[in-house]
Amino acid sequence: MIREATAAIEEEMRFNVEKYKACLTRVETERAALDDKLAQRDAEITKLSSILEELKLTAETQESFSQSLQVELDRAETELAEKKAELRALKDQIRAEAAEMVARRKRFEIVMAENQASVAALSKRLAQSHAEVERLQDELRRGEDCIHEHRDLLASMRNNSQMVHDQVHNIMKQLDAERQLVSQIEAGSLSEFESIKTIFEVKIDELQRVAAKEITRLREEMKKKSNENTEMKKQLDEMAGSLCAAQDMLLRLEERNDAQMIEISRLEVECSKVHEQLNNQEKISEGNTALISVQSAQHKLAIEKANYQLKELSTKVILLEERDRSAENKYLLAEKEKAQWHAREEKLLKELAEERARRETAETEVKTLTETNDRLRKEYEDINEKYAEIVGHQNHKQRIKHVSQLKEKIYRLEQELQTKSRQLEHQQKAAEKLKTQQKRPHTKGKENIIGVSRSSHTTPTSSPHKSLTPLRNRNE
Repeated sequence: MIREATAAIEEEMRFNVEKYKACLTRVETERAALDDKLAQRDAEITKLSSILEELKLTAETQESFSQSLQVELDRAETELAEKKAELRALKDQIRAEAAEMVARRKRFEIVMAENQASVAALSKRLAQSHAEVERLQDELRRGEDCIHEHRDLLASMRNNSQMVHDQVHNIMKQLDAERQLVSQIEAGSLSEFESIKTIFEVKIDELQRVAAKEITRLREEMKKKSNENTEMKKQLDEMAGSLCAAQDMLLRLEERNDAQMIEISRLEVECSKVHEQLNNQEKISEGNTALISVQSAQHKLAIEKANYQLKELSTKVILLEERDRSAENKYLLAEKEKAQWHAREEKLLKELAEERARRETAETEVKTLTETNDRLRKEYEDINEKYAEIVGHQNHKQRIKHVSQLKEKIYRLEQELQTKSRQLEHQQKAAEKLKTQQKRPHTKGKENIIGVSRSSHTTPTSSPHKSLTPLRNRNE
């Protein structure tokens, strides 16, 4: 065990010695390389000293030229200050225009929301009016059917009146025959019979006149009703805007038609009663002439009732005409409202076109401002490069300082370029959003307009290579 441990220790010692030798050789090689580097540095120092002497000689020659360049640089700085003032004014103008654009967009969104609500209400009204027009057309068809039924009833009434007239004529013939018989049988009572005959003939003539008047009146009423129905059709075709009142009127017309049907049926019943009464008169005239006077009184009462009903019907017709006028007035008011809505819609479309034109002008102004900004930046970089080339470096320390300052400046400019590129990307995204929103103008929502960054228009720092001047001190 001890031998093995000693052998292992010896092997480790050998390995460590070899390692140490390798490290020594490596250190020697590194030392030789460092010696070579020091020799090279000494040679470089000598070269640099000679270069510095040459630079001193050249610097003396360039001082006169640098003074003239200093004058030019001062003039360029004044121009830059003027351009900065112009850029600030442009910034203020862009901000004011952006605020105006935001306010206009908000107003436009409010107006568009109101227009959408009004359009939805109008579409609902139009749908309701179409449904009501269809319903009114169905009701008109029903009214036409009722009119045809009324015409059929009038024709039947005419036939019935003709039959009554024929029956009266037959009764007159029978009365003439009976009169001859009565003249033969009752020769003594001729005066009384003639008086009764004259009374009976007068009453029959009155009944015939009343029947003829009623028939002519009914014909005129039918003509008036047909004319009224045609006028109602025209008015209902024109009344597509406001149909609520027309619906009530049609319901009332149906009720009146039903009432007229009831009255016609009642008149038919009365006519049947008249027929029965005439038959009774025939029977009673054979036995008793006194009953004829009673029946004539009853007919007078019936005629008075018919006249009263005619007056009621005339008042109803007047009421219907007044309601038709009120419906026409409502329709005219609805047409006026429709014209106002059309005018308002045209006005909003004009405002939309104006807003689009304003947006396009604002986009063109933003593009021109970005182009001027890029151009000024390039001019400033060219001036700085020319100034650095002209001034040069006077000694080694200043050169080191200038190099460090230039590195810091390059780093700062890179950061500014990154921020500006981000801002440009952000502005491009905002412009794309604006274009998409212009394509669909009825959408709602607020938009943020991004102004031009201040970093792109900040005053450039003066070059550290040029000598101090009053203008440079003032800017710094």
